[in-house]
Amino acid sequence: MRLVFRCAALLLLCSTLIFCAGADSRGFPEGAVVILMYHQVSDEIEAPTVVSSELLEEHIRAILEAGLPVMSLSELSRWLDDPEAGGSGVVLTFDDGYDSFYHHVYPLTSRYQIPASCFLIVSSSEPPPDSESRGTVIPGHLSLEQVREMSETGLVELGSHSYDGHRYVDTRGGSRPYLVEPLVDEDHAGFLGRVKRDLDLSRQVLRAMTGTECLYFSYPYGWVTGALRDQVSQCGFDLALTTRPGAVVPGMDRYLLPRMTVRPEMTG
Repeated sequence: MRLVFRCAALLLLCSTLIFCAGADSRGFPEGAVVILMYHQVSDEIEAPTVVSSELLEEHIRAILEAGLPVMSLSELSRWLDDPEAGGSGVVLTFDDGYDSFYHHVYPLTSRYQIPASCFLIVSSSEPPPDSESRGTVIPGHLSLEQVREMSETGLVELGSHSYDGHRYVDTRGGSRPYLVEPLVDEDHAGFLGRVKRDLDLSRQVLRAMTGTECLYFSYPYGWVTGALRDQVSQCGFDLALTTRPGAVVPGMDRYLLPRMTVRPEMTG
């Protein structure tokens, strides 16, 4: 019974974020894809962005029992190119590259044979030795070995959450995320060059880590401007995800895709 309530709650939360006309017999909007955004999964930590492993598995079971396909980002990209090729679905994404993804999410992808995507703050997992990284591999984040193991399964897609841009800095507009605005003493050309270097380096390092191209980007803190959106597109990413609520519908800008934030209180 508890799972039934949680299933209903999850589907209701998904459906209320869709701004399109119709819904199918499951109460899930037709012709739309919902991207769920998780962060850390832990049975010890309590925080607004942390869900338990039990709750995550119940979400997955609820989605599958409702008959909704779990899609990869590559499948979502193909769907955006040709919406007639498929119907509604759900995408599971996890931001920040915590090693809890390896311990709690990765086993579920194998158990249920479903895809999931993880966006790494790349410098936190494996900074190259010749880079200008401001730090080292941060405890609690995915290691090179974990990233390689998961990428080889075909069920886990690794994306960029920037190389070293998940932090606030002093900009002309005040304290802002690293990729959003020019620094106090930086002109616009210097700003664009700095953003491009971070994005390019994140793709290069992830390619070295996984052996595959990094095609997906998640904006740090959800902050996005027109300039940043254009840089992400020009650097070779195929999709970019925001934190704006809503669902993905045909014709939407593939570099401004909305997501539904999942919080621990979403339990029915």
